Order: sequence, then C-alpha cells, then structure tokens
Amino acid sequence: MYNQKQVFFTNAKNPAATYLITAKSALEAAEVAEAFVQYVFCMDKNACGSCIFCQKFADGNLTDYLQIDGEGIVMEDAHGILDFLANAA
Repeated sequence: MYNQKQVFFTNAKNPAATYLITAKSALEAAEVAEAFVQYVFCMDKNACGSCIFCQKFADGNLTDYLQIDGEGIVMEDAHGILDFLANAA
C-alpha cells in the first residue's frame, strides 16, 4: 500500500522543489506537511525539536515555509504569497 508519509520522509534528506500533498482531510494533509517540513529543515534531518530550525518552526517563525489551506485564497493571501515568493528568490 502506498504510504505518502514514508515517501516524504525518505525524500527529506534530498527534497524536491515542490510537493503536492493530498489526503482525505485538510487536517491530515496539514499534519503530513508539517512533519515533512520539520524533517527537511531540521539540522539533524530527524525533526529533533531542539535545533534552531525546529525551534523556529515550532514558534511559527520559519520564513522558508508557507502553508496554504484548501479553503481557497483571498486577495490578501495572494499578495502575501507573491511577497513570500519574491523574498525566497
């Protein structure tokens, strides 16, 4: 059986530029995305929870991460996304 979480965690050490996460619920998709991001940005690549990147993620201050929910994007969000992408370049 296909296990999306296992695929993401296997790829965390050498991630692709983008991923599309699908799930039965928005909550499940968010949980997978957040766990994967912790693995990718963790200095030890294991979501240690104690390195500077894990701490920034836990505090909501990881500037390289933008999560968009499935409810759609309002204009204010679109401007924020454009700003995020412009600063990421």
